[in-house]
Amino acid sequence: MSVRKTNGKWRVQVDVGRKADGTRDRRTKTVATRAEARALEAEWLTQKDANDGRLRRCTVRQFVEGYWWPMKEESLEQTSLDSYSQDLRLRIMPMFADFELSEVTRADVQAMVNLCSGESTAKRARDLLRAIYNEAISAGICSHNPAAGRFQMPRKAIHAHDSAEREVWLTTFAQHRPVLEAAKGKGEIEKIVVLGLCFGLRKEEILGLDVGDIDFAERVLRIGTAYVQTSKGNIAKPTKTAESFRTVPMTKYSTARLAALASGMSPESPFVLSREGKRLSPSTATKMMRRFVTSEGLPYVTIKTMRHSFASACLDAGIDIAKVSKWLGHTNIMTTYNRYVKARRSDLDDAAGSIDEALEKAGLE
Repeated sequence: MSVRKTNGKWRVQVDVGRKADGTRDRRTKTVATRAEARALEAEWLTQKDANDGRLRRCTVRQFVEGYWWPMKEESLEQTSLDSYSQDLRLRIMPMFADFELSEVTRADVQAMVNLCSGESTAKRARDLLRAIYNEAISAGICSHNPAAGRFQMPRKAIHAHDSAEREVWLTTFAQHRPVLEAAKGKGEIEKIVVLGLCFGLRKEEILGLDVGDIDFAERVLRIGTAYVQTSKGNIAKPTKTAESFRTVPMTKYSTARLAALASGMSPESPFVLSREGKRLSPSTATKMMRRFVTSEGLPYVTIKTMRHSFASACLDAGIDIAKVSKWLGHTNIMTTYNRYVKARRSDLDDAAGSIDEALEKAGLE
């Protein structure tokens, strides 16, 4: 705010808050006398105080339901909305719905984080609350973000289905063989296993594949569709990033397996089918895979860990990480590095052995 004399007149300028579209509401006027300027300044500051008081009384629920959610519905895909809806319903609203935006503290956010079942869940809820507050700040509705900064995360949750004793990565191609052999002749499961272990496709990419996407003449797979489960049903959509839209080569082994599986199928048909001859749903695919490994007495591999297993086996075979990253459809090579290279304990063991040898040669036994 300011009151200044300019060219014999008095200029008043006051920021009174934000307009409905989130832009700054700045009032400016030139008057004849200083007394008029001070009176106008006082009037506008009174309006600013009233606005600030009204905004401070806005609750988290009022802001989310009246402003933030309608805006996101216009710009986000249904899968993202479903994820946000779950975190709002289960984690954010039970804690903060009736809090005024200005009342929520870092201690309150830490309390929410502490109640989450694991680190990934806690980070997702914290990040969503942080994004909500960032929008509120941009709209001039509050001035602080209690979810900003670092928080103490809970320990990673361990469930029966994803503990070290159950869910596994098959880190060499030799370890893939029992699963690939057991899947032979098992119809849709064989398709899922071949696409998972021989190509490292995501579940939604496996289920989004059409027979026509398998080009036997060029010996390539063209991956561009994801079949995902949402609150409004299962939908086919483009893969999630430009890098995910890719063409990958087929090996001699995978070509032979896929050719037998695709024999007699129409190019327009989904490759992995339900009993009704339609595209197999994500939930059914997960259940089928679980039943398969259990009935065959196999290591507990899932559709997700088949992708991890493919990547790990490629790196174990000495394939360049940049090529593996491109094959997997990662946005950047650091995703591949952080997910697969840093996690390989055997590499560290090999490094330790090399250090021991070097120390022995240096006389440091």
